Amino acid sequence: MAPASVFQEEMDAAGQQQTPAVPGVRLQGLPVEILVEIMSNLDFESFDNMLLVSRRLNSVVEAHWSFLLCGIVEREFTPVQDFFDTLWGVNLPEMMTCSQLLTVCSTLNGFQPLLNFCRVIKRWEMEFPSLRFSILPLHSRSLSPNELCRLRQGLYIWWRYARSFHGPAVDVDNTSEARRTFLRRFSTTQLHEVNDMRQTIRSAVQQKICPSVTLVRGFRGKLATKEEAARIGWGELSENSDIVDTVMKLHPAILLHLLVYRHRYATRASMIRFIRLRHPGIEDGDVESFRETISDVLFERGLSLFWPFPRPGFPDTYGGVLDHADAESEELRAAYSTDGGTGVHDYPQWRREMDASREVRSAKLEPAL
Repeated sequence: MAPASVFQEEMDAAGQQQTPAVPGVRLQGLPVEILVEIMSNLDFESFDNMLLVSRRLNSVVEAHWSFLLCGIVEREFTPVQDFFDTLWGVNLPEMMTCSQLLTVCSTLNGFQPLLNFCRVIKRWEMEFPSLRFSILPLHSRSLSPNELCRLRQGLYIWWRYARSFHGPAVDVDNTSEARRTFLRRFSTTQLHEVNDMRQTIRSAVQQKICPSVTLVRGFRGKLATKEEAARIGWGELSENSDIVDTVMKLHPAILLHLLVYRHRYATRASMIRFIRLRHPGIEDGDVESFRETISDVLFERGLSLFWPFPRPGFPDTYGGVLDHADAESEELRAAYSTDGGTGVHDYPQWRREMDASREVRSAKLEPAL
């Protein structure tokens, strides 16, 4: 027998004498204590997927979610205080820990609203980079952890502002001074960051949801007649601007839905019906006031949307939510991060007169025929 054959027979015999392999341990067969320990170290997406694996894992999550989510919220949804303030729509005591806040959450609105809120924030994180770099796509990239934190903080501010001043609530104090009081608590750095986020999203609304007649003709080229473009587009110039700023009054979760699922609405009329259904009073009063209020608060501090930072943000590929291009500008971010709560609270007469004479832009969704 050839040496190679002898060697192969010896190897086969040795393999047959080995101890049989131990069957693999199934995740669902583990004790609850070990499952809880494993799931508490997952990222949010993996944690969310656990709900779909089996009934047993789903029941474990629902029984222990206030413990499981503590580490996930602290790792992936910072600033934690702003996260819960936004979720509940109130200013919570700052001394409470994330674990304590989740325990309170379990007795107030429960697991499902919290889970849905986390899903919306994560979807914004996923969609925002493509919106932020839409005008300069060659520079497109993922956001760094610091940039994601700024984005979330901006979303939390915008979310609470929209709920307080753009929502369907009745008898809410929606005066200019009430809006300024809300934003005064935030630092100049935070206001510049949230304005960058707002500009990015407004540009996306103007491009993807409510394009002007001229933009429609630019997209479709010679295929679109002027009449067809007018049927599809959302007005021109100031009219289009008013419509876009009316749509910007929508709740961030609804606006996200429109940006992601725009293809579901075949006509302008179908989208208008959806918007009116989700926000019945959206055409009452004036257009969204977020940018105007930020400008007012910065004016009180002797600043503006274009200073002290060298770049306002969007559409530049740095500044605002994104890191600045140089270290000196990043130092300004720290220098202007502690002036929250400052500003003029007793307006001089000339300022009140200017507020009274400010042009009112009425909210509208349908362009004139």
